[in-house]
Amino acid sequence: MTKKQLKALIKFQKSEMDAVFMYKKLAEYAKTEERKEILLKAAADEGKHAGILHGYTETVIKKVPKTMQRGVLFAYKVFGKNLTFKFISIGEKASVKPYSKYADEFPKIKEIMADELHHAAVALELSKTKE
Repeated sequence: MTKKQLKALIKFQKSEMDAVFMYKKLAEYAKTEERKEILLKAAADEGKHAGILHGYTETVIKKVPKTMQRGVLFAYKVFGKNLTFKFISIGEKASVKPYSKYADEFPKIKEIMADELHHAAVALELSKTKE
């Protein structure tokens, strides 16, 4: 693995850990058990992705930045549930392109890409529902 690849995979790994926190925090705001379960499943998927990337990087990501923690709360309170989930959907979909550059050399990344597209679809559906 080149230094450039390692740097990119560590960045992806950090993003996955951020997403674990984000989905868990959003699950705390869920008003229905069904929505909470959907969000906790997404958090578990993101944790799995971080684990896959850890297998490649052998780097331990210890902490989610406070800016991420505040950002989730800010978005949910200021923009509301629907717009927050639209933003999440856009972000999940956009995350696939950077991964694609590494998918051939690191095959498990294809699994991450598929999950991210699924999360984008789920977030979009959550943005349309009334809770």
